[in-house]
Amino acid sequence: KWGNLIVVTGEIQLSLANGTRMAYSTQNRERGLVFVDLETGENSKMMGHQENYMPSLARDGSFVVFVSDRWHTKRDLWLQELTDGTLTGSARRLTNLPGTVSHPSVSPNGRWVAFYRIHESKRDIWIVSTAGGQSKQITDHPAADIHPAWSPDGSMLAFRSERNGHGAIWIMPVQEGARVGSPFQVTGEGISAWAPIWFPDGDTLAFVGEQGMRREVWVVPAARDAMPHRITDGSNASRICWNHVDNQIWVCGKWGTTAFSLRSVPVEGGHGEVLTPAVEFDPLMRVVHMDISANGKVLVYNQRVLKGNIWVLDAKERTF
Repeated sequence: KWGNLIVVTGEIQLSLANGTRMAYSTQNRERGLVFVDLETGENSKMMGHQENYMPSLARDGSFVVFVSDRWHTKRDLWLQELTDGTLTGSARRLTNLPGTVSHPSVSPNGRWVAFYRIHESKRDIWIVSTAGGQSKQITDHPAADIHPAWSPDGSMLAFRSERNGHGAIWIMPVQEGARVGSPFQVTGEGISAWAPIWFPDGDTLAFVGEQGMRREVWVVPAARDAMPHRITDGSNASRICWNHVDNQIWVCGKWGTTAFSLRSVPVEGGHGEVLTPAVEFDPLMRVVHMDISANGKVLVYNQRVLKGNIWVLDAKERTF
């Protein structure tokens, strides 16, 4: 007969009325990456006791850069080589900065990674070489600068900035991993914009924008004070990426449901088509980070796995 109920740090513990046996649960949350071969549907995973998430693929799919706390100290950028979407060798660390890092973006030529760093309540854009070495800070503003995205020729970085009091898309010229000009604002007030991506022509951007209670995908010219237009209706979008094979935007959203799904949406807009076979995202994830290789063969996204067990412990000499 079980008697006492005790809750300790989120774990439920039950003990026998006579105090000689105790049952308890353990839980482990793993956040890792899933690599899907879009031609065969086969997948491989990068899981472990550490967190691996926010992936950005090289254009040819030869490596992925991601955020990880695998040394159980802080979050840094790591690079993992790939062969047809499967892991090759061991990952190597790219950054070792005070604070934490977030949202890496690999340049089209594979030589640079843009990311933003969180340190002492500041968020700024930095760049590091994929060969390693010192990271360079390229924005320095009291407001938050986040979500960098490279233009197709690598000469521009689009990013979200709050420097005008609201979340807007800005563009900054860069060269050889360094800033070479002043940033300029693209989107205006009325839409909270984030997570930009570029069209292959380098003249157009798409982004996730929130207006009122709606989260949709918007398209805007890559020019000063441009006028964006909405291309989805009811997507409740989380993240987007460009598929170079079908020249469409892949949208991860909830589409009127409680779970994320991935749809291919034409640039003209619409509800899009659900991928076949469907990609199964973790229904408990609040944000899904994903990327596609330029050849359209490899999709990578983050996934959380919850594990746990029920244990029974007997007291050999005394009661609990």
